[in-house]
Amino acid sequence: MHLDHRSEDIRVSSAGMIIEAAEAFEIPLIAAGDFYSAPSAFLDSERSTSGQNAMDVLMESRRFDVNSHKMPSHNEMTYPSIVPAQAIDWILIPADWRSADYRVIPSHLSDHRPVIADLELPIGSRE
Repeated sequence: MHLDHRSEDIRVSSAGMIIEAAEAFEIPLIAAGDFYSAPSAFLDSERSTSGQNAMDVLMESRRFDVNSHKMPSHNEMTYPSIVPAQAIDWILIPADWRSADYRVIPSHLSDHRPVIADLELPIGSRE
């Protein structure tokens, strides 16, 4: 997915739609892409006019988990690709799944660095 790059208000609204989609389906939902948002504890995070943050809304829904709840290192920043200073690209997985490996790949093929995750499904889950 690719959320709006200009407005945290629109990103917060989009986060609500993602949560609604996760609740509407019986199958697990993975949300991946350019969220243009970083959790409020991260540098350069933004808040909407109502004080919300899109990544916080997604994480607080308890529908999703993301590999990093801590401030990312320089190598974990995704934007811009040449001199990355922000972590705004994410792979959100169902809350009961685990990420065995989560990494950002140095690349200049885009203005964002790609994020890759190896996932572990919970025991007894559907394939």
